[in-house]
Amino acid sequence: MKTWIKDVLELQVADMKTKRMNRRFKDIPKEKQEIISGMEVEKGKVSKAKEKMMETEKEIKSLEMKMDSIKARINDMQQKSAIVKKNDEYKAFLNEIASQKSFISSLETKQLNYFEQLDADKKTLSSAEKSLKTMENELEESIKDLEEMENVLQSEIEKALQTRKPLLEKLDPEVLPTYTRLIKKDGEPLVRVHNNTCGFCHLKLTPQTVNDAKKGQVTCCDSCGHLIYFRDEEI
Repeated sequence: MKTWIKDVLELQVADMKTKRMNRRFKDIPKEKQEIISGMEVEKGKVSKAKEKMMETEKEIKSLEMKMDSIKARINDMQQKSAIVKKNDEYKAFLNEIASQKSFISSLETKQLNYFEQLDADKKTLSSAEKSLKTMENELEESIKDLEEMENVLQSEIEKALQTRKPLLEKLDPEVLPTYTRLIKKDGEPLVRVHNNTCGFCHLKLTPQTVNDAKKGQVTCCDSCGHLIYFRDEEI
């Protein structure tokens, strides 16, 4: 195997590893944000459950105030009925008192339904708070792990950049510009030839390109421009 191929392969292995680390490093902030967003969703569920419970409590309080007002009115009518002289006026008071008591009964039934709703609201809130607490603990640990990974990757990337320089200096000047251009793109800059096709784009190579590659010359694919090579045992 030609020296330039060995040098490119050595640098390529290091560079591809660095690219993978860089991609992982860049993904971490997004993952952290997704975790935080997930926790905000759970907080929203707790907030919504609290609001629902408060609305139910407000309805119960409103009914209590309304019934207290009616009871006070009934008490007032009972006092007045005791001193009326005319029979028809007395009956009118009794009818109104009976009507108001019936209304209170309907309000009590409605209030009972709200009490049942309040119990359900409390259970929903308790469940949401428990879920949030569990998620907070889990997500806190996940964020901690991501931050540790972020620090490790940053350190490894810095080390890789330091060790890259001597590998880059070994590279054949004829290969350097092409390699520098290709390493910025997807895939490996230098790929093997398989059945006279490019290992990157998988398109057929011209006979001249195949011959040049077999001779170990610095050769690029006719279609995608990637550097190509043959293994010694394949020549």
